Amino acid sequence: MVENTLVFGSYFKKWKYASKTDSWPKMLAPAILGQFLGCFAAQSSSALGFLIGISLTVCNLLVIVFLNDWGDQRVDTIKRQMFPSECSPKTIPDRILRSHSLLFAGLFAACCMLVITGFAAWYNHRPMLPIFAIIALLMFQAYTFSPFKLNYRGGGEFLEMLGIGFVLPLMNSYAQSGIIWHSSYSLLLGSCSLALASALASGISDEDSDLSGGKQTFATRYGNTSVKQAVAFFLFLSPLLWLAVILKNPSLPIYIALAPSALIYYFGYKMQGLAKQSSSRAFRAQRRYKSYLHKAIWLSILCMGLSLVFIN
Repeated sequence: MVENTLVFGSYFKKWKYASKTDSWPKMLAPAILGQFLGCFAAQSSSALGFLIGISLTVCNLLVIVFLNDWGDQRVDTIKRQMFPSECSPKTIPDRILRSHSLLFAGLFAACCMLVITGFAAWYNHRPMLPIFAIIALLMFQAYTFSPFKLNYRGGGEFLEMLGIGFVLPLMNSYAQSGIIWHSSYSLLLGSCSLALASALASGISDEDSDLSGGKQTFATRYGNTSVKQAVAFFLFLSPLLWLAVILKNPSLPIYIALAPSALIYYFGYKMQGLAKQSSSRAFRAQRRYKSYLHKAIWLSILCMGLSLVFIN
């Protein structure tokens, strides 16, 4: 096993590593899109609504990364044993932090979510925010833990699509505007398609270790090639979904989808150029493949949100 110098680092660096800050845009980008959608729906902006929504997103993110590592420690250990030099250190198997520390931190972040939504319901007149928080926490519970444990029994990718592509940005839209539903929120269909592409791609690098650990994902069921075909399909589907929503909504001009779609097709083309190289166990190529995918998703979502500003 590769020597993990992080064990000897500062306490702050250990928690920063465990927080997986490099992956934060996966949730922050949809959250910001939700904030822009809320501004568009309300025809105004709220600094407090932004602060509440982003704080909830960060807390939700920490719940996921800490408790998912706690729940996946057996499979993570298997991967480190199978690929000691190819995969990155894992928080619990590599003793960066103790198991009970992650459990406590994840539960504390969940409590913070409930406290923030309680404050928002009372002070900022957002009575539905606690419901959103409870739904988000229950979805994560169903993703990682019994009795559903969908990330181990199949269906985890679709639950991630629903949570990150729809519930998270909708929660931010409501935190910003106080409006539960607006016709412009239909743009989240494209966000859901992108979230599904990301969720499917996340299983590529874990295919062999998930198989050994008895974890059922799209990759373990259908293989590396089928996953990449599905990733490309849902990535390139999202601009078409945006176009369909815009054509049915007179308040949304078509130009707001031009730059986001161009980003998706540009980085998607580069991603497809690495598809053949990103075979099973080709971890370096897989990282490059997913890097282009993430750029396509995160940048296009942020660009879509910024495009809404020019309508207002």
